[in-house]
Amino acid sequence: MTAATAADSKQKLDAALETGNPRKIAQAAMAHIWPLFDKHYLDLIHAIEKIPLSLLENYPVLWILHRVNPVLAHKRTPFKPHLNAETVKSMTTDEVDMLTLAQMIAFRYSGDVTAALAYASRLADRIRSRGTGFRERADGPLWFYHQQIGSTMLAAGETGPALTELAASAEIGQIAGRPDARRLALSRVALAHAKRGSLEEAERVLAELPQLPEPCAPYSEPTRFAENTAAALIGVERMIDDIDPLLAKLDSFGSLQVTWPYGLLARTRSLLARKRPDEALECVHLARDAHTEQHGSLAIDVMNAATIDALWALGSKKQARAAAFRTEQKGFLETSAAIRLAIADDKLDFAETHLRRLSEQRTLAPAQHTERIILSAWLSIAKADSIDPTTAQRVAHIVQRGNSRRILSQIPQEVLSSVRCELDDSMHPTFDVSVTGITHVMVQTRPTLTTSELRVLTALKRELTTAEIAAQLHVSPNTIKSQLRSVYRKLSCSNRAEAIQTGLTLQLISVDDDNR
Repeated sequence: MTAATAADSKQKLDAALETGNPRKIAQAAMAHIWPLFDKHYLDLIHAIEKIPLSLLENYPVLWILHRVNPVLAHKRTPFKPHLNAETVKSMTTDEVDMLTLAQMIAFRYSGDVTAALAYASRLADRIRSRGTGFRERADGPLWFYHQQIGSTMLAAGETGPALTELAASAEIGQIAGRPDARRLALSRVALAHAKRGSLEEAERVLAELPQLPEPCAPYSEPTRFAENTAAALIGVERMIDDIDPLLAKLDSFGSLQVTWPYGLLARTRSLLARKRPDEALECVHLARDAHTEQHGSLAIDVMNAATIDALWALGSKKQARAAAFRTEQKGFLETSAAIRLAIADDKLDFAETHLRRLSEQRTLAPAQHTERIILSAWLSIAKADSIDPTTAQRVAHIVQRGNSRRILSQIPQEVLSSVRCELDDSMHPTFDVSVTGITHVMVQTRPTLTTSELRVLTALKRELTTAEIAAQLHVSPNTIKSQLRSVYRKLSCSNRAEAIQTGLTLQLISVDDDNR
């Protein structure tokens, strides 16, 4: 690898192409890989495609750039570039940097995000431990290394560390006078903020980007998709009315962009919030068909969480339970989906245990803190039919900010009603305006009835009058009336017939109850 100018590098590549010798082409491309990639991308790609694949496998960096190989990475045995120790010893520091970069990207393409993270850490360590004149030149690849390390962290869902790397990339791009580098890095900064729930910060970054010029190949498409995906995630979380045009700009299910799991997240969340679980499940199926199971990745977390929510909403409760209550380690999205299902399914011990584990984590993003608070409020209602004033105030603050309308749509209306009851009367008008238009998708909850309430519900099925129920249970008619009101409220019903039907649907009472 040389420090030649882009023009000199292009001349050397052209000379190799004139020989028609694939090995010479490969050697020339590798010797000038960064200036060719950065300034003569299309010419480099054209040259690489003249090299036979059998030879290309000896040049991992070139293999990564061949347009067909990443596309096929999930269709055949993954390409995992390794070189023997003796070969690596003969390489310069800059050549090992580039090899490590290629290894990181190759593993990311093949779906092994855990291995990709290991190479990202290795490259980051190399950057910290030793500098090189080539790497740190104004026209060098340092900004790109940071950008790719951050992008690999995004693929793993590690948005906090990703922000650090991407911010470094943006600053180096600024120092080097590279607005295209800065725009690419900032587009992914906006994406990370949107995923974390820092929506105002994501919007601020997105507003800055149009002031920078449109990047050219190879940076134009990644930049565009990152910007579009960040905007879509913001719209989905706020549940804006005109979300479909934003979703239409996302990359496809088979995309190789780092942004594709974030696009899948935006699509499935929007569809579930709009009560279209069958379409959300189809999105998951398409994504699974297009990609390998990326264990340790954001992608698998998104797919598993959406599957649980969609199956439950479709009434496939047995399948939803099987997906939610697996013993395997879960990501945050899958864990929160399992907790929602557990509360709705009256498996409160499971919900409480996993919520406690979430609360013990010190690295939760703002959106994750928000979801934990809302789920805790719902669990409190499910367990004790009450909510403490502190939690109610926290939920009210979340409601009034307006950034979490989608999350609020995942819980029953009664939770927000209970929150409202704990607020001062002066707060009611603002609270009511903030919750206007939220459609709650988790409506078929399985509430917890007290023993006395279950007896009353069973007695309703026997068509007993209030007086007869009171006499049978040895309490006053007023007590039965009070318990009936509580049953109606918990089951979201207004009369006996509805209460009986809901009780049967939720398996609170059985069709086989005797009529004694």
